[in-house]
Amino acid sequence: MPRKPKAPPKPCRRCESADAIAGEKYCKSCRSAVLSEIEKDGYFTEVEKPKRVSEHLGRSSLGSKVMGGTCEFGHDGDDD
Repeated sequence: MPRKPKAPPKPCRRCESADAIAGEKYCKSCRSAVLSEIEKDGYFTEVEKPKRVSEHLGRSSLGSKVMGGTCEFGHDGDDD
């Protein structure tokens, strides 16, 4: 099966003289300039990540011999 031909590179939205990075709006130099402007304006701030809560934290585990009913090995739950 033949490959799909690549699309021609798009021009940079800022300088319009260079080709934009694939999947981006800007060329490499304009992208770094835009990121530094955004950082200077205060858009990048430290955000505290929420702590992960483990489902098993604080739970006591039960052995397989403690469980009853259909959980017993070799038993399908039918009373014979």
